[in-house]
Amino acid sequence: MLGLRVDWELADGRALAQTLWLRYSPLLRRYALAVGERPSQQFSLRNALLAAVENAQLSWPEEARCEPACGGRARVQLAVSSLPAPLRLPALTQREWRLDSGWQALTHE
Repeated sequence: MLGLRVDWELADGRALAQTLWLRYSPLLRRYALAVGERPSQQFSLRNALLAAVENAQLSWPEEARCEPACGGRARVQLAVSSLPAPLRLPALTQREWRLDSGWQALTHE
């Protein structure tokens, strides 16, 4: 399982976080995507999974909603703690494993 943590700092100072979980089952030859606590979606093709990740809509608690839209900044990081044990050490020590988009400004239209 691979976890991607999404952090979002809203323009009004509130901070939110949610994780996208990606999984591949070799026995079933199926990919899965779970967003936060929602049930996972199943895909037979990797490209379908990647398209779903690209179009994933994060759901925040009701009290975090903004009207009509929120600005702020967001970042995506690899959740190293979610990696299988044999991959955690390389992820902690090798630069190529450090997935971090850095903070990106969000604009609303």
